[in-house]
Amino acid sequence: MEFRYKKINKYFTIFKNKNVFKTPNMFPLIAVNQKHAEIIINQLNAKLIKKNPNSVLSLTLFACNLDENDRSMMKKDIIFKLKNDLTLFRNFDDEKLLNEIIKKYNNYVERFSKKFEMKLSFIESFNFKNKNFNQNSFFTYLSKLNNFYLTVFYKFVGITNSAILTYFFILREFDYKKLFALMNIENKIQQSQWGYVEEQKEIDKGYLKNLKDISFFFENINKFI
Repeated sequence: MEFRYKKINKYFTIFKNKNVFKTPNMFPLIAVNQKHAEIIINQLNAKLIKKNPNSVLSLTLFACNLDENDRSMMKKDIIFKLKNDLTLFRNFDDEKLLNEIIKKYNNYVERFSKKFEMKLSFIESFNFKNKNFNQNSFFTYLSKLNNFYLTVFYKFVGITNSAILTYFFILREFDYKKLFALMNIENKIQQSQWGYVEEQKEIDKGYLKNLKDISFFFENINKFI
């Protein structure tokens, strides 16, 4: 079995023997640049589809397989999670934790709200609901993302529970390590008080690897060669 790629117009199309490699929805498997295509070929030969769901190959297959219904579902899920975004929670009795969250999150929340003309409110009780939630501008932004970018956004929100932090990662304001630190402020404060148990270390290791793998995919779909 031979895998190769060929540049066709803007993208690099992946071939399996003499035929175009098709996704389950019968869309062609494509890469955005030569380096991206070479990684896909290497990972196809290494059979990494089942081994790592966040490999460049697996995420490219996911992105290339999306149809309009998939994109619509993903956008709705991102917006649903934004209503309870990690950065909006302020219902903490621990003053040290609350001050740290305000210090680290408020600037991102304010800038995001201004950019997308949203009146996001901080969640200060479990019964709180964001009422004045104008999602039009943000929905338009998500709709303009290509399948590769939307895949990154969707996957990161699934891990971080924060569309706001994911947005600023996409803008390259910080790397995956800082993203991991930002999503774990509450855990870090608790660990400083109660200790860092082995079970949590393994969980964190898994989260960090997933963020790293998706970040690697993101870096490679940004290199147009």
